[in-house]
Amino acid sequence: MARARSADVPSFDSYPAADPMETSGSLHVKPDWPYGPRSDEHRSGNERLNQTAEQIGETLGRVVAMSRVARRRLDHVRAEAAETGTGLKQQLEAVSEAARERLDDLRSDAAGQINELLDKTQRGIACGRERARLRVLEAREQTQRYARENPLQVIAGALVA
Repeated sequence: MARARSADVPSFDSYPAADPMETSGSLHVKPDWPYGPRSDEHRSGNERLNQTAEQIGETLGRVVAMSRVARRRLDHVRAEAAETGTGLKQQLEAVSEAARERLDDLRSDAAGQINELLDKTQRGIACGRERARLRVLEAREQTQRYARENPLQVIAGALVA
């Protein structure tokens, strides 16, 4: 069955609502709800219609209350998330700063150890060169002493070679 349309049935997107101050009859008293009846005497005689309307109103009231609670919870969760995000960001910055400091300490320790090893190595190389130089000098002196003490044997060896 098609719905009937009439000029006295409002279209809610274009229905002009009356100003609440105009409907109250007094400029100082603001009505609770300007569009509904003020007493039960304006109610329809159809009890089933009234009961359905009350159920719809009660259900809508519950939905509105639930949406308000959900909105408050959502705002609370958003605030907690923002606080948690800020806390995590601060913790991350603190950890990264500690890591930077530790890395700088490790670099300076490593540089000190490398310089110490380099100095030790250079001293070892210098000591080894000096020992090698002394051995060469000692071998030369021994060779010269042998050649002075045994000149004939050195000459014979040179001839054979």
